[in-house]
Amino acid sequence: MNTNRTFKALGTVMDEFSEKGFKVVLEFVKFIDSYENYGKNGRINKLKVKKEKNTLTSNEEYELNELLPINLETLDTNG
Repeated sequence: MNTNRTFKALGTVMDEFSEKGFKVVLEFVKFIDSYENYGKNGRINKLKVKKEKNTLTSNEEYELNELLPINLETLDTNG
């Protein structure tokens, strides 16, 4: 069982909690999400450094693309 996913799912069942209880759950869900993002951002930064040094393996390149919220290489920045 993925505990983080379970806690995040609590944030979607608003009518199961009192207003105060829901706010507590929502704050906890935000904390879990922030904590999860912190770890992902650290890994993204390490992989980006390896990419800049041209030492990124194909598996690491795949991992980096999966971790990024968007694919920067296909992003159209010309408008």
